[in-house]
Amino acid sequence: DLYSQISMTELEDFFVHAVEITQDENIGVAAYHGAHPGNLGLLGYAMMSGATIGSALQQIADNHQLFGAGFCLYLEQGATVQRLIAVQTSEDPAPPSKAVVDSLISITLGLLHWLSNGEAPLPSEVQVSYAQPEQAGLTLALQKMYGSNIKFSSGVNSIAFETDVIERKILTHDAELCAIHANFISRKKLEVLGGGAACFKVEQKIIKRMNQFKAFDLRAVSSALGLSVNQLTRALEAEGESFEGLVDSVRYKAALHQLRNTDSSFKEIAYRIGFKNQSALNKACLRWFGVTPGQVRRQGAE
Repeated sequence: DLYSQISMTELEDFFVHAVEITQDENIGVAAYHGAHPGNLGLLGYAMMSGATIGSALQQIADNHQLFGAGFCLYLEQGATVQRLIAVQTSEDPAPPSKAVVDSLISITLGLLHWLSNGEAPLPSEVQVSYAQPEQAGLTLALQKMYGSNIKFSSGVNSIAFETDVIERKILTHDAELCAIHANFISRKKLEVLGGGAACFKVEQKIIKRMNQFKAFDLRAVSSALGLSVNQLTRALEAEGESFEGLVDSVRYKAALHQLRNTDSSFKEIAYRIGFKNQSALNKACLRWFGVTPGQVRRQGAE
């Protein structure tokens, strides 16, 4: 099924075998050469009918749930730069492998290359969560694909493009088709997400605002979604969920990931996930894991 979601676990398993067979740590980069909008079905067609590279990136961010689960994509707009950011949302605290990160970045670049009529768009910056390869040749190969401005061991995985790339026209743009594709995508998302459409939207908005260090209380998230507090609350209740429960779930996964995979102080982690102080993080960890933040970190290192 073209619209069956691929989980991060399935993707990891695939690339574990691919690396074993090829003995190539940069195997994920090879995904660039097979990237084509048609491989994404309706989402790919929507990208092709859009006006600019920026609109194609927005399609990816808004509709990535059609093809993948376990991560959140969102666009961050700066004065001269637009950044596509990926945040892990699965309960597995382990960060994605190098091969998976490379494949997702390379597929995105390959899609934009096709949409740019063969003119490869060079990112202004790429952030990856994995450490810099020890072999200089592997780093050089990555720089050939991603450009020289690669930030290794970053807290997130992201690709940034400057205005000249974002505003690049897509030759296959068709306004009428774009509107038709948007309508079909809305219906397809309801099918894929089933009865959890509201929960998904709210969770994605909480994650995005948390990572942007913006308020993600009920009023702030409702406003960001263009809903009243009562409308959002009723929509979640209809799906058997509460706003407080979603916030707690997002914080739980973010805390576990950061405690296991970063050396950030407990005070900093508490701030990143929206707690006012470290004491609140301590109490939450005792409730979530039955142990203190320090014990969670030590258990991950064992």
